[in-house]
Amino acid sequence: MPDPVLGAVRTLRQHLIVAQTVNTVCGGLPGAPKVKALSDGWLLSGPSGASLLCRTVEELWTAVIRGFVAGPQLDALIEHQQAFAAGSDGAGLPARAVSVGRALAAAAQAVGSQRDDAPEISPGQVALAPTGAGPNADRFPPFRQT
Repeated sequence: MPDPVLGAVRTLRQHLIVAQTVNTVCGGLPGAPKVKALSDGWLLSGPSGASLLCRTVEELWTAVIRGFVAGPQLDALIEHQQAFAAGSDGAGLPARAVSVGRALAAAAQAVGSQRDDAPEISPGQVALAPTGAGPNADRFPPFRQT
């Protein structure tokens, strides 16, 4: 599956870097999922033991954000993402992966603060840079569970 962050040809090393990045960003957050790299994507394991297979970086962050739908939890995730971004040089795979997560989290936060009748936007329609409108974390379509 094509991934705008990783490109057409993906490697296990890239998947390992993204998994480590997401685990680092989410580290210390209550109920944070654990991400394991696979050759064709990532396995996201939640605190309840449920697992989810994600094929793109965007799917991975969407699933992570779904676990942080409450205001303070989502705010804490965004703070962790911002701290990671501030500590990076803005280049490289970890920075690109966190950029996608920041855009999705900001969009979820923006929609969460709007009315319930806000238009629904699917994860594939979210730009890498925050646009001020985006998906509501609890309205994302379900991904294939394993």
